Amino acid sequence: LGATVSSGGSNKRGCLPERLEWSPLSPEPDAAPPPLYEASGKAFRALAAKYALCLAGDTFRALEQSGSLGAALPHLSVLARMAPDQKQLALKVLKEEGIRAMMCGDGTNDVGALKQSDIGVALVNASFVAPPPKPLASREEVRQEGPYAAGGLRQRKGGRKDVGGKGGLEGSLEERMREMEVPMLKLGDASIAAAFTAKSASVASCVDIILQGRCTLVTTLQMCKILALNCLVSAYSLSVLHIKGVRIGDAQATSCALGTAIFFFFVSSSKPLSKLSPRSPPSSVLSPYVLLTVIAQFAVHLGAIMQACSLGEQHDSGPPPEPQGDFEPNLTNTIVWLVSSAMLVSTFAVNYKGRPYMEGLSANKGLLGSLLVSGGVVAFITLGGMPELAEYLELVPLPDEQLRSDLLGLMAADFCMSWAIEKFMAKVFSY
Repeated sequence: LGATVSSGGSNKRGCLPERLEWSPLSPEPDAAPPPLYEASGKAFRALAAKYALCLAGDTFRALEQSGSLGAALPHLSVLARMAPDQKQLALKVLKEEGIRAMMCGDGTNDVGALKQSDIGVALVNASFVAPPPKPLASREEVRQEGPYAAGGLRQRKGGRKDVGGKGGLEGSLEERMREMEVPMLKLGDASIAAAFTAKSASVASCVDIILQGRCTLVTTLQMCKILALNCLVSAYSLSVLHIKGVRIGDAQATSCALGTAIFFFFVSSSKPLSKLSPRSPPSSVLSPYVLLTVIAQFAVHLGAIMQACSLGEQHDSGPPPEPQGDFEPNLTNTIVWLVSSAMLVSTFAVNYKGRPYMEGLSANKGLLGSLLVSGGVVAFITLGGMPELAEYLELVPLPDEQLRSDLLGLMAADFCMSWAIEKFMAKVFSY
């Protein structure tokens, strides 16, 4: 189909035409008249929902002259046979429409478009593979061309040495060295104008950039969420709990910090998936999804810590700790540290995004194993196991089974509620 602009009067630049008339390229005598379309964004959107729209440079110029390029361009799928200035104009119009565009090019005529794009990718046409060596000469060729024609590496028995310049051994070695040289990569104007340079002429590198970028963005978002939750919990522990005399020992603080560093190391080592997802992640840490998720999860963690303090005060029969005194192991400190450690494990497990932007938690063996080991150690100490490790961490034994059951239930409730909030928010915001 070909598009022609149909308007009632003079068609000045910047004024939308009344409608677009589509006509077959090879009309048949008995064919029905083609339908009429308004040259508006709504009409182009409805048309693009049924067809993949494509155009060439001449049609692009017609849309530009009619002033309907901004309405049509966001809904086009293929732009072919475009002049360099048209490529640059297309990217400029997309940016004016609020659409971020990536441009890949391999020549000097793409420099303007590469500079105009949000992300520029220069494609290099040079080959990085050395040419294959020439096959060894046969015996007949050796007899005809001379004793050193087969590479110059051995002399035929009874033959005379060739000392006349490069026709002998020296010339053959230099020729072989030239054949083994790998061609040097020469970056052109496109590489200077682009932020990325691909080592091949394939546009598949653009998909790799998007995959890596999304994986980096998602990793940054989940790290910020985890850091925000840990900072909020620490702020409550260092202010309100410190006034009550509840403190964290040196061994306890060191173990939590070491576990956090290990978890972050495995989170940062996650790899992107090989398939590009149609959904895009949030573009900012201050997005509604991130803010609402952090606030809701912190509310759950805050309630868990307050309940842990209440349990400690109910079962601790000793004198209350001095607010300004030195650290002394007590039941309230033990309960708060166990709940806080379980909360740290659940924060990483819940807020690790994984698919569809990066490998899931089950594929990240290091993070999954460290979370399972840490959670198992906390649960085992809560049940009364590993007394040597508990003594090293300056924890006191829990007095009865009911308190152990209450603590395990509190840890499980904190994890389940945080997980439900994360899944609900991800579904609401299509993340």
